[in-house]
Amino acid sequence: MSKDIRFFNHKLTRIRTRAEHGIAYLKNRFQCLKGYRGNLYREEDHRKAALTIQACIIAHNFASRYDRPDDVADYLQKDFPDYDATERTSAATAYYQATEPSRIIRRANQGRYKQEVRYKCSFEKKKHNKGAAPG
Repeated sequence: MSKDIRFFNHKLTRIRTRAEHGIAYLKNRFQCLKGYRGNLYREEDHRKAALTIQACIIAHNFASRYDRPDDVADYLQKDFPDYDATERTSAATAYYQATEPSRIIRRANQGRYKQEVRYKCSFEKKKHNKGAAPG
């Protein structure tokens, strides 16, 4: 097998692995996705699954963006009176304080993962370039 085909297969495998990890992450975060296996035979089931997955991705992005109680309060104050927004976010402050250690660990892990990916990508690029013909 040629170097180009091996390189292509390696990259394809990495992309597929990342996609599978993303799917597993969503299934672990959103319990409504636990039962989906990809065997959707009716068009209506397929449409419903696609909308559910899309809603979960949007909810994940929203939750990631508005992870701090102050951000949630700012968002809610656009639609609710001040007392309503304060009432709705009072429990969020306690939750935020209780989950701060796990968020610190998650951010550190994400940072390490990004560094590893950058290192592996630069290493593979150098490795691939060494095998390429000069010119």
